[in-house]
Amino acid sequence: MGKQTPAERLFTLTCCLVAAQSYGVSKRQLLESVSGYAENKTQEARDRMFERDKDLLRAMGIQLEVIDGEGSDDPEATRYRLTKQAFDWPKDFTLNERHMQLLELAAKAWNHQSLGQVAQSALTRMRAFGAAFEQQSLQVVSPRLFAKDPNFTPIAEAIDRGVQIEVQYQKPESTPELKHLSPVRLRFKAGQWLLLASDSGELKNYLLRRMVSKAALSELAAERFDAVDIEAAELSLEAHIQSQQATLELRPGSEAWYHFGGDRVQVAYMDQELFAEELIDLGMDVKILEPKSLSEYVTKQLQAVIESHA
Repeated sequence: MGKQTPAERLFTLTCCLVAAQSYGVSKRQLLESVSGYAENKTQEARDRMFERDKDLLRAMGIQLEVIDGEGSDDPEATRYRLTKQAFDWPKDFTLNERHMQLLELAAKAWNHQSLGQVAQSALTRMRAFGAAFEQQSLQVVSPRLFAKDPNFTPIAEAIDRGVQIEVQYQKPESTPELKHLSPVRLRFKAGQWLLLASDSGELKNYLLRRMVSKAALSELAAERFDAVDIEAAELSLEAHIQSQQATLELRPGSEAWYHFGGDRVQVAYMDQELFAEELIDLGMDVKILEPKSLSEYVTKQLQAVIESHA
């Protein structure tokens, strides 16, 4: 493994802090887990680099918490962890198309093998120290949705060029249907990427995960809509999201706990089947308290999996 860049070192340090137990991790454990620190020949140089990195993380908005050793002379008594709100979305901040394209590039960088190896190697060292949860992965900082959807890039390009797209769209329990859409905007709502687009003059929202073919760009100009029509479509979407609320109980310190941000949370979801898939992936860390229909659907899906492997 080659020499770490400053960005890679900060990324690995963040991953270690994400994976740490609730009582935090010591400076020694961090210095020995993040390979970038070992490249310094002296302990003094490693200490200086670590102090600079702490300041950089805080400057980037990552809330690093120091747990005081209560007067102890033992360096191991002082420990570090991230606050529960470390990855909360900033209030009143919305993404535009340019932001989304940059986030997609960041997601592709995460999925690159070299970054994955660096992070996983550090996490393995943390587990060896007993400073990280055995079942904890890096899902909380892994952008699960951005790079996975092959239609994000062509749709963003179609919006930039102002042209229509053709794509096969499949609703639950139905056959795929070819859609000729005029894309208006992409948004990330209730855990799903959505495309606001017109189909024969009517503005609707389309889930990217329901698109079962690659979007093809047309030479036809996309329909244009005024701000009033777009705002009305957005308000309709928000009303739909607020009508779909789930109450979840999460195991503290688990991936689900980091993912949803609390022990007991209320979560708005877009699509029952897709939300159920997400909850199933999180396994026993999640208990569905409400609604009953969602709980029954997840139970039914799990039973089907068990029966198919019996």
